Amino acid sequence: ILSRFGLDATFVQEGVKINHACIFEEKKLRGELRFNSLAGRHPFILSLPQAKTVTLLEKNLESFSSVRVQRHCQFLNAEEEDNHINVVLRLDDDQDQLQTTRILVGCDGHHSDVRTSAAIPRIETRTYPHSFIMADFHDRTDFGNQAHLYFNRAGSLESFPLPEGRRRWILQLEQEQDRADVKTLTDGIMHRSGLDLMPADSGELNR
Repeated sequence: ILSRFGLDATFVQEGVKINHACIFEEKKLRGELRFNSLAGRHPFILSLPQAKTVTLLEKNLESFSSVRVQRHCQFLNAEEEDNHINVVLRLDDDQDQLQTTRILVGCDGHHSDVRTSAAIPRIETRTYPHSFIMADFHDRTDFGNQAHLYFNRAGSLESFPLPEGRRRWILQLEQEQDRADVKTLTDGIMHRSGLDLMPADSGELNR
């Protein structure tokens, strides 16, 4: 998809190419995955933060004179006419704005206001029983471009490299765990991988 818009080279240059993953059980290496034998021009998994991905995509939109990104506005309603759709948006100054379009695409998730306005039934959902916390750390490991996946009775731990010398750690919380802070994450990393990470190296924690 990216190559169709001439963006594949830019994304590869900005990201980290993961071509090797190690899988551990109870801290013991149990297997390895290598992606360099995959078919195609890009035999790897590309690691690139979402914020950087959005920035690159928005920058590419600047080359299309017919496209404008408008932030700080809320979708309120849409009504279909014979050959167009009337769309009502609320701007950040609380002013409502009417726009017309031939096509309206809603990419606002399962609880989509666009879906509701179009009377499209919502699909049945189930709650995922597991919880995770994650943060990006200054990478002091010697893992390089490898991803490391750890599993034990308490749950999983995932680790993969990011650009600018960072590494993301994703910890599955135990069912009885309510606490979610950096110490919870670093303690979990120590318990499942044996690595002692410094809380001061951590970026923002997400759950």
